[in-house]
Amino acid sequence: MTKDMLFSPKQLAAIRTRGENLLVAAGAGSGKTTVLVQRILQYLRQGGNIERVLALTFTSAAAAEMREKLDRAISALAESEADNRHLREQLSLLPQAQISTIHSFCLDLIRRHYYRVGLDAGFRVADEAEIALLENEILLEILECAYAEPQSGVAELADAYGGNRDDSGLIEVMLSLHRFCRSRPRSLEWLKQACSVFEIEKLEQYPFAAAVRQRINTSLRRALQRLQKAAELAADLCKWRAVIDEDAAVIARAAAAADVAGQIDALREISFGRLVALKDADPVEKEQVKKERDAAKELVKTLQEKYAAQDSAGQLRDLRALYQPLQTLYRLVERFEKELMAAKRRRGWVDFADMEHLALSLLEEEEFSAELARGFDEILIDEYQDVNEVQEAILRLLSRGDNFFAVGDVKQSIYRFRLAEPRLFLDKYHNYGARQGGSRIDLNCNYRSTPAVIDAVNFLFRQLMRADTAEIEYDGAAELKSAGDSGGTTPVAPEFYLIDLGDRGEPSQDGEEPLTAMEAEARLIARRMRELHAEGYAYHDMAVLLRNFRGQEQVLAAELARANIPALSEGEQGFLATPEVSLILSALRVIDNPRQDIPLAAVLRSPLGGFSPEELVELRFQQRQEDLYAALIAMAAGESALAAKCGDFLSRLAQWRAVAGEGTVSQLLSRLYGENGYYQFVGALSGGALRQANLQLLLQEAYAYERGEYAGLFRFIRLLSCREERRLRSRAARPPGERQDAVRVMSIHKSKGLEFPVVFIAGLAGQFNFMDERRDIIWERDSGLGPLLAERDKGRKYPTLAHTAVADRLRELAIAEEMRIYYVALTRAKERLILSAAARNLSSRPAKWAEAGDGAQLDGAYVLAARTPLDWLAAALLRHHDAVAWRQRLAEAEQPRLLPADGAWRIAWLSERELRRPPAAAQSNAWTADAKAEVPPPIRRALTFRYPGLEHAAYPAKWTVTALTRLAAPDEPGELAPYAWEPEAATGADERAARGIAYHRLLEKLSFELLGAGDDLRGELRRLLDKGLLQPQQARLIDTDRVARFLESDLGRRLRAADQVERELEFTMLDQTDFGERIMVQGMLDAAFREEQGWVLLDYKTGGRGKSDDQLRELYGPQLKLYSQALRRLLGGPVAESWLVMLDLARFIALD
Repeated sequence: MTKDMLFSPKQLAAIRTRGENLLVAAGAGSGKTTVLVQRILQYLRQGGNIERVLALTFTSAAAAEMREKLDRAISALAESEADNRHLREQLSLLPQAQISTIHSFCLDLIRRHYYRVGLDAGFRVADEAEIALLENEILLEILECAYAEPQSGVAELADAYGGNRDDSGLIEVMLSLHRFCRSRPRSLEWLKQACSVFEIEKLEQYPFAAAVRQRINTSLRRALQRLQKAAELAADLCKWRAVIDEDAAVIARAAAAADVAGQIDALREISFGRLVALKDADPVEKEQVKKERDAAKELVKTLQEKYAAQDSAGQLRDLRALYQPLQTLYRLVERFEKELMAAKRRRGWVDFADMEHLALSLLEEEEFSAELARGFDEILIDEYQDVNEVQEAILRLLSRGDNFFAVGDVKQSIYRFRLAEPRLFLDKYHNYGARQGGSRIDLNCNYRSTPAVIDAVNFLFRQLMRADTAEIEYDGAAELKSAGDSGGTTPVAPEFYLIDLGDRGEPSQDGEEPLTAMEAEARLIARRMRELHAEGYAYHDMAVLLRNFRGQEQVLAAELARANIPALSEGEQGFLATPEVSLILSALRVIDNPRQDIPLAAVLRSPLGGFSPEELVELRFQQRQEDLYAALIAMAAGESALAAKCGDFLSRLAQWRAVAGEGTVSQLLSRLYGENGYYQFVGALSGGALRQANLQLLLQEAYAYERGEYAGLFRFIRLLSCREERRLRSRAARPPGERQDAVRVMSIHKSKGLEFPVVFIAGLAGQFNFMDERRDIIWERDSGLGPLLAERDKGRKYPTLAHTAVADRLRELAIAEEMRIYYVALTRAKERLILSAAARNLSSRPAKWAEAGDGAQLDGAYVLAARTPLDWLAAALLRHHDAVAWRQRLAEAEQPRLLPADGAWRIAWLSERELRRPPAAAQSNAWTADAKAEVPPPIRRALTFRYPGLEHAAYPAKWTVTALTRLAAPDEPGELAPYAWEPEAATGADERAARGIAYHRLLEKLSFELLGAGDDLRGELRRLLDKGLLQPQQARLIDTDRVARFLESDLGRRLRAADQVERELEFTMLDQTDFGERIMVQGMLDAAFREEQGWVLLDYKTGGRGKSDDQLRELYGPQLKLYSQALRRLLGGPVAESWLVMLDLARFIALD
């Protein structure tokens, strides 16, 4: 009972309640992961079996965290209950527990039942970029074939929606539509229905009709309200009052129309009467009346332009004209789906969507799903607000109807762009709240933030977040409650800095250019960080969150660097977008095709080329009419120093191209990394370890590519280009040392799930991105398809009622998503919350903010019409009693109604000039103290520094594993060397090395599946020879009996039976030498397979005669230790066993 006192009553209910479905609506910082872990622990304490628990998350990191916390919790409980054998047994079973991502669960299901879904046993999960490349190839083939069919309608469709110069627009539509459809259980049924509705002959039967009518009525009601207010103000202006009453009657008739068609036609008939001149009336009174009436006229005008540009008959005619083009589009997407699935099956590939759909197809077999469901007592899903419809169907079929436990927070649903469907959470939120199908428990007690931060969040979102703006009402059940104390800290008021950049941004008197918005905010942020650091906060306590990361991050990083504030940026694109990797990608493009000026210029200017800007200018003037490559060739023919430099570069380029043609991409990358000391060069830069780690990730990408279906440099470049073009997620090297004292700069999406003592949220005047609604063909789940209508003969497109309706809905969804994104941002702060926005022409904004509403919430129409987060936050904050600095800019009549507030704010209005850097002579000594001092001791030490270990400078920076281990051991002639680029390269080596290469090649390429099907090893050898995977001269060197003895041993059988086997795994990693230096180690693992307890590492050897097992362990132990370390780094997980496979001796030696 004592431990239970640590939890709130609602948390205890979430932990203990069983026998019904539960939805836990867990607000930010409410301890949801702890509740999940404790619920499982409670189940185990009551005699439950961990093998009957299914716990699903959305990220591997979250699954690992849950497993780790559960391990600690069970261990602690087992220790306190020493005689509880059941708990100790559950702890031993924990590694096998089904705690994973949804995709991992689906993958495991189809691996065990691959034959039931038509997959080959050796299928693999394809990389997203591989899939993207395959999709592009198939789409181009489909369009090419379709163009050859004159009656297909594809040429007309491409003319209308394909783009100006190529078919990229149509390809993008097909890809996006296909991806959207794959998030639904019946992939193409939605699209088929959405395309078919365009033959309907009545407007009110279209899927968007009801929504259009509702939006029209909402605006007409608001217009009537403004006219009613105008009529009240015109009570003494009889002639105006009569006109206003007639205006209102016309609008009321339009609102009362029987259907949407009648409403559209009635809208077209609305016109406003003319107000006669009233000379004797009060001018102020007249102005107020006109203001309200003009607002009503503007509302009606907007409706007429949006929905009534033509009559209902014309609108219907336009919609029906879209039927044939959309049928063509459907046939193309259907064909693409079939051909893509067939191509993936031929290659033995599945992607993430396939995992879900194949698992769903298994579960839709009633007996199968019933049997599987009987195996689970508990089904738990974390971050439930992020599920899509396929995942929801899977969860429903796994559940018995009384054992489903979902945790999430729809206010933090920010992944609609990944096709998450928050409506699924909301349906259960409302149904379970009414005890229909289950129960709902609200966890809104925040254990993360101080009361000051919580009060700030609540003050803002009570006004902003409502059902019609964010899909949920921020009511008593949703708002955050403080857990109590502030953790020993004194609560500090949140801060909001509004920076007025002026009207034009003129230079200052000293000639300094005006600051951009981000420069001004960055300067403010840097100053506040220095102040907070002086107060005692470490830099790693601080984070800056950006909604629009690209571009803004670079400006911010530059300003922080100028202020000597250490910072780590965590971008969305991963390692491919980093400068050090971008340069290598430019080099690869030049090697593939040197006649590309932009990448060639980048390489020439880099350490790989070594050209100065002046030399590039001279080179460009050499051949103005030709490309840069031609200029290089022409210059190299001369006799100047620059000519010699050009000749040297062209020579090296030729060598690189030779490597690309004869070797592998990974070998080419290794060559480039060593060129002119490039790898060491980036390591010497700021953040060098992280830069080198990014280069290592690119090398790993090449190794993975070489294990796949594709080959060659061109396709590797295309693969990476697809990743960039599609903005596919790519890995990111982790900053060295998570506790490094540096500010974290990241996107808001990256920050989800994290917390920081100090949070800056910048760029709040940046505009929302509404690009999706501006595309030629748009769609939405309930509204259907919304194409523009193309007039091919006139070369123009114009909106249809469908496009307008779908665009409206997409705008509403985008606004809701943006609001949730900023809710996530504000709730990351533990102690200090600091907001900033900088914009031009701010002087008129407060008056508009003041009109945003006079009730407890801002007007819904205002919130939906917002273009920036500043429009929301400033309008809400203007009504706080601490916003005096902002309200001073309003006239008495413009003052907004103030709302009661529990917490305080520090609110400021700054001018851009206040943030401009002062002249050097007048700079504060806080910025210049270091420069004014005499030479400081650190600099003096640097100037007199002598490099330690200078005697080791002659050692190379990169070693192979073999070379490194030979420092401590003599050469063993029977060791298997990594095979050369081409098998023929081994023919000149001595026979022992050639035999090693031959065995190496066989064990890499032979098929365990065919051997398992009864084919003998000699038959497999013939198959490899027939396919050219093994050369005849190599086959003659192989004793198949020796290989068979290994494969038929216990160890060999384990290898053949394993679900996951890795062969010929190349690696390059940093290691520490005995003399303290970091070196790069390169090598190749022969084989590894995964079992329940971890990885089993195999190293194949020939030779070894006359040596005991202990001697062989001593000889090769250091080598396998390095291989084991590399295996852990590359693939994760423990290495449980390491084995020497001595093929000549038929001995298999386990290493400790």
